[in-house]
Amino acid sequence: MPPSPGEQFRLWYSGAELAIPQQPALERSESQRFLGFIFWEVAAVPQAPLTLKNTAAVVRYLLWLARRGVPTSLVKSGRKAIDQYRLEVDIEAGRPCIKHRRIREQTERLAKRIWGDLLQQAVIPPATADQTRRFLNECHLHLLGYPELEAARKMIEEFEVPAGSDNPFKPPTLISRHSRTTGGKSYRDDLLERIYAAHHALVTSGIRPAARLVADALNNRKARHRLSDSEPRTWDDSLVKERIKSFDRGVRKHFRDTLGSTLSKEALAARVRSRRAQIVNKWLFLFRPRPIPRR
Repeated sequence: MPPSPGEQFRLWYSGAELAIPQQPALERSESQRFLGFIFWEVAAVPQAPLTLKNTAAVVRYLLWLARRGVPTSLVKSGRKAIDQYRLEVDIEAGRPCIKHRRIREQTERLAKRIWGDLLQQAVIPPATADQTRRFLNECHLHLLGYPELEAARKMIEEFEVPAGSDNPFKPPTLISRHSRTTGGKSYRDDLLERIYAAHHALVTSGIRPAARLVADALNNRKARHRLSDSEPRTWDDSLVKERIKSFDRGVRKHFRDTLGSTLSKEALAARVRSRRAQIVNKWLFLFRPRPIPRR
């Protein structure tokens, strides 16, 4: 039996998904690359949450390493070799050696990204307005020259967060190389959504037999039926179709639960079709390369 629909996948709409431009259907020549892409990995629940203490310490070390680190071989050679290296590689004067420039820049970018993730995702109790006023007054000298300071003071005096407002700072529930999902019910991975998207992307593009192609791709990637499986098992058409029906049941249940039992059969079917098209469109968008904007 397929897993319960409510246990392991999401059914809500995100603003990012709603903003994705409509994608053209798959060409038959793209189908194998698309299946290889969508089943290359499965998004999973992050095991270790970001916390302020451990993350801040790691970010500080990475920044310190990027700005003051020298090759280990030179450290072992002694102070004279270190001083000579620093003389030739004056990072603050903009003269990092070409050989090490990229690794320093990438390490510093990673540190700043981790810090940004911490601010957006970690569980940090916010200060009150009074605590924030006190901080700005006590740390005034640290903030000299910040043109935004007066605007922030004005906002603290003239605005407040209403009771019951949603919390925009949430940790991701699933992470993969291509996406980060935040919010909604907790679930174990997004394999069910990937199967659903892959099958319907093929069907809507007129590429068949869709279930067989999906099963073959899952077998090629040695995808497990469930996370509890110790070894991969063989996928076939019927198992793929079971998973698709399971996802569809979850979509219908979601709309019934959120919109009420008064939703007509026709209206429910229309919403399911819309959600299906949105999921397919998202994965086609992730699959197709996009041009990097010039600076």
